[in-house]
Amino acid sequence: TKMYITNGAIADQISLAAKTDRSAGHRGISIFIIEKEMPGFEVTKKLKKMGQHPAGTAELALKDVRVPHENLLGEEGKGFYGIMKMMERDRIMAAAMATVRAETALQLTISFTKSKMALGKPIVNNQTVAHKLVEMATEVELTRQLTYYCAAKFNEGKDCRKQIAMVKWYAAEMNNRICLQALQIHQDLGLTKGYPIERIFRDSRVGTFVGGTTEIMKEVIVKLMEL
Repeated sequence: TKMYITNGAIADQISLAAKTDRSAGHRGISIFIIEKEMPGFEVTKKLKKMGQHPAGTAELALKDVRVPHENLLGEEGKGFYGIMKMMERDRIMAAAMATVRAETALQLTISFTKSKMALGKPIVNNQTVAHKLVEMATEVELTRQLTYYCAAKFNEGKDCRKQIAMVKWYAAEMNNRICLQALQIHQDLGLTKGYPIERIFRDSRVGTFVGGTTEIMKEVIVKLMEL
């Protein structure tokens, strides 16, 4: 069995969802802790990526790995429910990270427009540029507030699956829009290696598919809205 896992190149342990009862559907899924030193477990390839370089994504291979019962995480057959709960938390975290990246791109762009001169004055004095910054700031703030709402409701144990799916896809797409607009304002410098905006732009692309793609999030919302 082969799989691709972020941080798999450096992790000492991974959690693995596996079918322990093939006849029980999603009720037959259990979660196990796989340890790096187990015979048959191997990191076969470290993957090169466009962005997210610090996260060592790798191809892992498992061949005849024997996992002891004590490595069962939680109850047997309850893995699906644990995964779903974990995904809710991870999607809130993904929205928060997307918001932070967008906020960072915005602040870098504001600083750039105040220092970049054109026709003897900073380009931030151009109404078109200033209005674009206002639009970017508004999108970031709206996303931040929905992320705060979801985090608060999740911590209270309230059902906010719909809002979590909403903020996950919206934050990721918002982040990409903000970074693209920031890159446009930075012009050639935005494409230059070594400039923070170039790295943020590359790192942000992962947000639209990690933890559930934009399309899957919309399908989740469709069901929860009973459409």
